[in-house]
Amino acid sequence: EAIEPDVVTPVAGMPEAVLGVVRVRDRLLPLYSPAAVLGKPADDFVAEFVGADRGLRRLAVTPIDVADLEHAPLVREDAMVADARRVAEKAGMSSAIVVDDAERLVGWAPSDHLEGSSALRVRPMKASVHRSATLKDAWSVMLRYDAGWVAVLDDDRRLLGVLTPDSLHAALRRSVRVTEPV
Repeated sequence: EAIEPDVVTPVAGMPEAVLGVVRVRDRLLPLYSPAAVLGKPADDFVAEFVGADRGLRRLAVTPIDVADLEHAPLVREDAMVADARRVAEKAGMSSAIVVDDAERLVGWAPSDHLEGSSALRVRPMKASVHRSATLKDAWSVMLRYDAGWVAVLDDDRRLLGVLTPDSLHAALRRSVRVTEPV
């Protein structure tokens, strides 16, 4: 039998999570992902409804995908300064992320800590998020700590990779490529 979907009445301030749904027999079913509705509204009415700030709002409904992460210069906490400097320079960077033997985040070695030849000095790295975070969470952390990258960690604080402004932008653009119903 054919199912006639009801129209879901939009409400001002509606959370992004309910965008792109249809009600069928008292159940809300996803039609399009919230990121797709915000990123590629179907028409001018939908674009006006979701608002001019839809690009920013899309950050809140786009989860971090491990495939979008970059690999930052990485050294072990027992590395010597000269080794850490070589790793950073090879990657075209001036600093490196420092991990323990299990690849859990220890901190980072900024450029001023990569001078000389003594033992590595490590600063705590506050710019990190869990892999379940959204792009909005990562962007907020990046801005809060004025960081060039945000470390993305698993449940055991192991480093999965980093998000940079460029990779975050690419991830956000990729989120709207899905235009098929879910």
